[in-house]
Amino acid sequence: MSKRLKAAKDMYKKFHWGKEPTEAIELNVNFPKEWVVLGYVPIIVYLAKKGGDKTYRPYIHSFGKGEPFEIKEENGKIILEVKREVQIEKELPILAAPAKTKPKFLCLFNFQGKITERGIEG
Repeated sequence: MSKRLKAAKDMYKKFHWGKEPTEAIELNVNFPKEWVVLGYVPIIVYLAKKGGDKTYRPYIHSFGKGEPFEIKEENGKIILEVKREVQIEKELPILAAPAKTKPKFLCLFNFQGKITERGIEG
């Protein structure tokens, strides 16, 4: 196992409260220099099994100082509620894609939070 893959495994264990990963992949990505800005990201939602979870559950993170956004459901509709004024271009991560046809990945730039054992913070 490479040093990078071992580091990824160790980080996974921290994020998942000591749980061993069931799979691992090593990707060789040529990081492009040119990007197309798609917009700004107020909230990210992802599915994961953490700790003693038997099934995937959603994890929701609001970006910006003091978590200025909240997702609500009303009558079957998802509503993004703004809890305070947000300086979008200063506070929110930028969603961007490589400037080529049919890119295989997206990236967040200008992320101002932290990635810790608790997951995404800020």
